[in-house]
This record gives sequence, structure tokens and C-alpha cells, in this order.
Amino acid sequence: MKSRLIFIIKLITSGKPIQERHPPGKNLLKSFENKGGFVSAFWDGTAETEIKIKDATKATIRCIPLDMDKQHGKCVFSGKPSELKVIFARAY
Repeated sequence: MKSRLIFIIKLITSGKPIQERHPPGKNLLKSFENKGGFVSAFWDGTAETEIKIKDATKATIRCIPLDMDKQHGKCVFSGKPSELKVIFARAY
């Protein structure tokens, strides 16, 4: 049980450097071509844009962080105003 807890703590604390290494990309497709892995970016919240992103990049939304401070930006795909930053990733 203790080893599981240590593993979970390491997993959680190692997530921050990953987010810092993969900042939001202005061009989501280029972000995946250059880095792969996880990409944090603004999303306009529409199903249409989510489908278009999946078709263009093969990436899907993996996480919608609920504890982030309010931020304002533009959807990485549609360019529409957005307050919703999500994490995209591709399955391999």
C-alpha cells in the first residue's frame, strides 16, 4: 500500500514538468509533429471543433483541468475566444 502511495505521489509531481515542456502551441498539428505527447491549449468548447481537431491531428481531449485559474485566450484551432484550456494527446 505504501509503495502505491509513493508511486502516485511521484506520478502527480512529475506531471508539472511535462506541462512546462509542452506549452500550448499556436498550431496544434505542428505541436504534435514536433513534440508529440501532451499539449495544453485553449479550446472553444464546441463538439464541432473537437471533431475537426481529432480529424486533423488524431488527438483527443484527455483532460479538462478544473482547478486552473481563469485564463483568456483563443481556441488553438478555430481562433474563437476561449476560457477553457484542455490537454490533448494522441493514442499510439
